[in-house]
Amino acid sequence: MVPHVFVQAFPGPSGKYQVSREGGGFPTWRADGKELFYIAPDATLIAVPVEGTGELTFGAPQSLFQTAVPRLNASRVYAVAKDGQRFLLNARSQHAISEPLTVVVNWPSAVER
Repeated sequence: MVPHVFVQAFPGPSGKYQVSREGGGFPTWRADGKELFYIAPDATLIAVPVEGTGELTFGAPQSLFQTAVPRLNASRVYAVAKDGQRFLLNARSQHAISEPLTVVVNWPSAVER
């Protein structure tokens, strides 16, 4: 079963709108409420234009770019700038370099006084 993105007013009863067409997760609103972003099942970041303040109207979903988000069941994976023009993504690097890590325990005793 593919998860989908829905919008519903809170609090109070209102209509429930399905925003995603082919599934998606991690919905995030632009600060002014004029766009809703989500990650599609193929890890593409999608933008959906939103109009209205009472009765909402959703435009056609637009693919923005492919992400490296591993799965739709991970934790919060991206943030959107207030203007909706920049994104901060939490993704694994494809070119990760494994550097050795040195851990020093009880280091205060090694410092000369």
